[in-house]
Amino acid sequence: MTQRQKVLERARNSPRGWTAAELAGLLTTFGFEQKSGKKHEHFESPRDRSLFMTVTRSSGEIPSAYVRQAVSLIDAHCALSLSEE
Repeated sequence: MTQRQKVLERARNSPRGWTAAELAGLLTTFGFEQKSGKKHEHFESPRDRSLFMTVTRSSGEIPSAYVRQAVSLIDAHCALSLSEE
């Protein structure tokens, strides 16, 4: 199991206690492009622009819903990558 898969499993099993920076690292590791706004970070898949999410910029813990959404997006992104091969 690679390091990024371990981090994804951690997100899947324990969505609480994540920071925005940790979530950004997870998404960019899986190939999502990051764009910065004034108060939010926008992440989107380069393969399918409909796979995107916006995360508030925060120094503390972010809501677990953001982490669950990120896991779903990564799963969809990886499935799309496999279907293109």
